Amino acid sequence: MISPRARLTRQLAAFAITFVALTVVTLGWFGAQTVRPDCVVAISRLADGTGHARPDAEGRASTEKELADRAYQQAVDSGRCEPPRARWEQWVD
Repeated sequence: MISPRARLTRQLAAFAITFVALTVVTLGWFGAQTVRPDCVVAISRLADGTGHARPDAEGRASTEKELADRAYQQAVDSGRCEPPRARWEQWVD
């Protein structure tokens, strides 16, 4: 028969191993996320009198996020900003 103390020790060990494994997996997932280094870009958007975006030359109205993403990519391409990288790379800098 297994003593209650040994059972409790096994349960605590199993809990600790599970906790450590989940922590490692969570930190690995979080660290692998792509982030953008700080970079200042300027965007402008034309709007009509009601605040709705006006279409561009192609007839498409871009959102502010799309405009910001495009401006950031242009800044990266021209060398004014650093490209996005994994979060863990910022931890070791």
